[in-house]
Amino acid sequence: MVNFLINDSQILPSGGLGWLRDLKVGQKLTLGYTFVLGAAMLGTALGFIVADRYHQDALHEEIDAVEELSQVYRLQSSVFRVRTQQHKLILYMRQPKLWQEKYPQLLQSFADVRHEWIDFKATFRNPNRQSKDTPSEKAAYAQLMRTKNDFDTYLNQSESLFATSNPAKLSSTAISATQSQLFNFMHSTQVFTLDEFLDDIANLVEVTTAEYHHAKVELSKAEKLRFQIIAVSLLLSAAIASLLVSYMSRAIAHPIQAVTHVAQQVTEEANFDLRAPVTSRDEVGILATALNRLIQEVQQLLETQKNTYEQLEVYSQILERKVQERTLELKEKNQSLQQTLEDLYRAQTQLIQTENRPNLKPIVVEAIAESTLLLNSIGKHLSHVTHYTDALLDMLKQYQQRYPETDRLSSHPVTQQDLESLETELPHLLKSIQSDAAQISTVLNAAII
Repeated sequence: MVNFLINDSQILPSGGLGWLRDLKVGQKLTLGYTFVLGAAMLGTALGFIVADRYHQDALHEEIDAVEELSQVYRLQSSVFRVRTQQHKLILYMRQPKLWQEKYPQLLQSFADVRHEWIDFKATFRNPNRQSKDTPSEKAAYAQLMRTKNDFDTYLNQSESLFATSNPAKLSSTAISATQSQLFNFMHSTQVFTLDEFLDDIANLVEVTTAEYHHAKVELSKAEKLRFQIIAVSLLLSAAIASLLVSYMSRAIAHPIQAVTHVAQQVTEEANFDLRAPVTSRDEVGILATALNRLIQEVQQLLETQKNTYEQLEVYSQILERKVQERTLELKEKNQSLQQTLEDLYRAQTQLIQTENRPNLKPIVVEAIAESTLLLNSIGKHLSHVTHYTDALLDMLKQYQQRYPETDRLSSHPVTQQDLESLETELPHLLKSIQSDAAQISTVLNAAII
């Protein structure tokens, strides 16, 4: 298994996120999903937090307004109950039993109003609440505090006066006097002061009610703002998530597209000088490195093949030239042998014609001896020619077996028919010449004998 290692020098610069190129494709996908979900969750959470902050502020303002309004209403109601109980007891002065039944209710009303008054002052004197009060609330509370002393005096006098007005312990004359005294007290200036106190409470009720309505409006606005912030946060989260998805998709798909483009271009244009960009150490980077190495090896193989073809072309030309030279030599020697044979045939004819002449016999014998020597020399030359021819044909066969594409690259290719004709006819021609030379030598030897 081939391990394609990627060096730092092979990786192209990738901006400020160079660490991203060290991750595998699966890690990039996991990181992309994490970023997308994280951005969506974080944006949504921030939207909810901000929106809830506005909503909580408005809700607390409404709750404070409701608490203040409730506190003022309870104080006002307790004061009204005290006055109502007082009027009832004045009317029940002639009915001692009924007065005895209602008097504890008056005492309870006094306790309730004092308790509500203490709670009211504690509520409105709270520093946290005072910092949130409006100027109109502060002014109404200050006005109420200016009449509180008269209210305390009224409560103390009323409680003391009604404590000594028990009709069961009084005579009828005393009952009438006490009833008149109570009636005059209920219409005295101190009661008018209580009415002013009640008017101040009513004014505070109006101010607190206005604050409550304002708090409700602010709460409604906060609800709308809350939905708007959440919607905007969701949209921003979706936009950020889309950008992250787009970036991660480009980070994964762009190198693959670049490698694919280079592979297609190399295949279509046969341009082996191209190289795929290596921008990461992940599977795509390994694939790009493998593709570049494959392109480089193919380029080297084609260059080697080109050099081999050029050498084969040179060898083919050299062989073709040698074959032509050898063929020319053979033709020349063949012509020389043909001429020699023709001379021998003429000499043989002359010898036959002069064979019966005794005075020419020494000359004929000498001529036959020279012809014999000449034929022996021709035989030796023919044996050498035959040896060279066999070696040349054998070399040609080996060359064709080793370089079968030489004929395609040669500018003057030798056909198979030419080679077969040369292999069959040339040896036959040489054998025929040797046979003729041997026959002539036999005839000459017979003539000598």
